[in-house]
Amino acid sequence: MESFELEVNQKTYKIIRSTSGDITFSVFNYSSFHTISKSNPDYWEVIEHRFGNHLIPLQELGKAIDDHLACCF
Repeated sequence: MESFELEVNQKTYKIIRSTSGDITFSVFNYSSFHTISKSNPDYWEVIEHRFGNHLIPLQELGKAIDDHLACCF
């Protein structure tokens, strides 16, 4: 699985596409790990919060993932 990094709201996140589909991603940063999925063309949701105690900028991360995939794949 290929990973890439995105900076959103001055924080860096490592993104890994899930093997279960094109719309599910693991999102890591220095203190959290979430699995997110695109539920419709304009909305992302957290599928699983594995660890960490802070909220992630979910919709901003989703838009950044969309932008990254559009330019690079």
